[in-house]
Amino acid sequence: MPSSPDCLTLSAPTADLTPELLRSNSMEITSLTDHVKTTTGTAITTEWGLSLHLKRNNVSMLFDMASSGHFMDNAAALAIDIYSVDLAVLSHGHCDHGGGLRNFFAANSKAVVYMGKGADAKVPSNFRPIQGQDKRR
Repeated sequence: MPSSPDCLTLSAPTADLTPELLRSNSMEITSLTDHVKTTTGTAITTEWGLSLHLKRNNVSMLFDMASSGHFMDNAAALAIDIYSVDLAVLSHGHCDHGGGLRNFFAANSKAVVYMGKGADAKVPSNFRPIQGQDKRR
């Protein structure tokens, strides 16, 4: 996976890896939302918060959902399909990392969402996860 200005590709740093093995050990990370514009796309919205899309092999992951649903618009502008994300992680319950959680659930009913104990403490009291998707630990 070649890196582009819009994403970062990480892989294990060793000289013994073949190109095929290097690709299988790499992960593509794309910033969907940040308070600083980190992409060259003109249709990208910035806001306070964080949302990252990670892809390794055929697994699509979302890390945090920023302050609103803008991360979904940015994903669409970057040709990332939020509707096919396999799993998501909410790092903690601050609104600038989980404010778009409701938007994500409305768009994607198949992803498993992980959050640490207490990460949902600041999720609004009327928040209702989609049946079977609440994986709080």
